[in-house]
Amino acid sequence: MDTELIHPDGDVVLRTTSSEKEEHGRFLVSSTFMKNASKVFQVMLSDRYAEGQALLSTSATEITIDEETDRTTIRILLKLIHVRHEGLPSRLEAVDLRSLSNLADKYDCASVIKPAFGAWMLRARSAAKCDITQQADLMQAAFLLSEREDFRHWTARLVFEVEGTLGSIMRDAVPVEALCKISRRVLQFDWLRSLQST
Repeated sequence: MDTELIHPDGDVVLRTTSSEKEEHGRFLVSSTFMKNASKVFQVMLSDRYAEGQALLSTSATEITIDEETDRTTIRILLKLIHVRHEGLPSRLEAVDLRSLSNLADKYDCASVIKPAFGAWMLRARSAAKCDITQQADLMQAAFLLSEREDFRHWTARLVFEVEGTLGSIMRDAVPVEALCKISRRVLQFDWLRSLQST
């Protein structure tokens, strides 16, 4: 598999493999950018681990991470980490925003994706049509990045647009913490509705 150039002066080849250990991505990245953006990569590339020790002695190394996320989403995250915005999509699908947020949360680098995330989320809000699954994906993405306004927006839309119980629709799609916040919001709206009807 060809190595994709993320940073021209990269000193780390980041290999991504599936749970079956099948390689599905190779990216040339800069250890400096990776360590500055992510505490996880800072530790992984420190002299406490073989990868970091190899960097000290050979000025280049290869690291492998098990990642089920698709290659495109990983590429987007790496470009954002390296401040390489050229070629980034102007819009991301809801499921891709959720995947990107999951990655940023996993590797503790949410701060580097927030500016682009805000622009993508704004476009998602202005989309003419957004089904329940997409709303759940966007709500989860906002929750993972602690984007309160976006989380409130998508939670409110779900509360008003979902027929039946939210739990039955989103049981597998949304983290338990987010469902708890949604449940509190539903109780608030039910209470307000009951006041309006009396």
